Amino acid sequence: MYMKTRPSVIRWRGEVAEAYYKEGMKFYHNWDRQYLRKKFLLKYIAIPTVLVSTCLIFGYLNMKSQGMLHVLHSGRAGVREYYDHTLGKHIQSHFDDERALRQREAYRKALEQKEQRIMEKYRNMRNYTCHELLSHLPVPSTEINLDKILATGQVFRWRKFEDTWYGVIRTKLWILRQDQTGIHYTFHVLKEESENATSFTKPADELSDYFNLKHKLSDMTQSWRTSDSHLSPLLSSHSGLRLIRQDPYECLLTFITSSCNNIPRISSLMLKFSQLSKHSISISDTEFHTLPDISFFQKLTTERKLRSLGFGYRAKYLVSAMRAVEKRGGLEWLESLRNVELSEAREQLTGLAGVGPKVASCVCLMSLDKHDSVPIDTHIHQVAVKHYGRPNKSLTPALHNTIEQFFQTKHGQYAGWAQAYLFYSNSKKDVKPTVTPVESDNIKKKRKVPTKKPKIPNGISQMDDAKKLPRTRSKKFKV
Repeated sequence: MYMKTRPSVIRWRGEVAEAYYKEGMKFYHNWDRQYLRKKFLLKYIAIPTVLVSTCLIFGYLNMKSQGMLHVLHSGRAGVREYYDHTLGKHIQSHFDDERALRQREAYRKALEQKEQRIMEKYRNMRNYTCHELLSHLPVPSTEINLDKILATGQVFRWRKFEDTWYGVIRTKLWILRQDQTGIHYTFHVLKEESENATSFTKPADELSDYFNLKHKLSDMTQSWRTSDSHLSPLLSSHSGLRLIRQDPYECLLTFITSSCNNIPRISSLMLKFSQLSKHSISISDTEFHTLPDISFFQKLTTERKLRSLGFGYRAKYLVSAMRAVEKRGGLEWLESLRNVELSEAREQLTGLAGVGPKVASCVCLMSLDKHDSVPIDTHIHQVAVKHYGRPNKSLTPALHNTIEQFFQTKHGQYAGWAQAYLFYSNSKKDVKPTVTPVESDNIKKKRKVPTKKPKIPNGISQMDDAKKLPRTRSKKFKV
């Protein structure tokens, strides 16, 4: 069987068996040596290599997950850092050595120094206002309340440090501080006014014009107390809330930006947009900018730049609207809308991209002297339904006009001012961040249609007679 060649001469049977035996032993010994060699390689080389490789791979992945791969290149310091990162952080809580105490002390001192620098910055700003706010505008707190006016969604570029407000009106930085005697103020000119801009002989006149101080709030509230029982308690709790006479250019920009947005994000976007202007001033490491000119929107890269700042889909509307304003006459055309009727001004504004009835009403109310304009959003719609008995229907343009006419009849020529109290009181009840009184005018949100499940008649089981129930067919799409 195992013999390669048969013996030439066979003398006896035992010789044949012996020959076969010898050949078999040779094969067994060869096979046994191969087996032992394979066993040695497997036991002492292959298995240890696999185990070491597995440990290295898992160790690498573990260090990678902990962000400690850099310790492989830093020798002893790396091992020490890895120890502190893993075992050391658990052991360190049981004892306090000098090195840990020194680190904690240094960290505490660094925090104190940082806090001192911040407080010194605010202290410098307050000292600056205390020494430099020499001008005074005597107006009672019942007529004006800066905290409720500048932080409730009318304007978005005012910032408050402690008890002082900083904001840019057109081309000037105004610094305001209110007390019981009135408003203390000063200003800095950031750039020269254009020839066609409105000129004021006194700074107090410009500030009075901005806050609409020629309209007496006390006279309005007196008439509202007798005509509206729901509005009467709000007048006392929100005393001093009045509307601002803004620059039409800035007002149009901010309320196009405010669609589907909230106050903190609108303020952030307007701050980023103002930083594109070259005219600025720095006070205690804080910069204040004017708005870029309307010619900025004529550039080809404007929309891409606005999208990079976070304006999103609003960038397209802003560019289209401002280019249309430029074609119609620029800022002079916007200023001229103050001299036309409310219906005509609203019709002109709704012809711009991104401007619907609510945005147009806000611009007319807060910058174009249309005090009877009443912006109707979801907040005011809820108030009208709950407290004034208006129909609880979806807010359509026709219902918008109906509710506006109702408030105009009830509150008179200052119906828009009364709406500010209703909006402010209703929005304060919301848990979510306060939303401006403007929602999207050009984008309709898709409503989720609830799927109706088939009702199972009495006497039909769910498992046995399921075939008798009506089935809904899935839509088939052709490829």
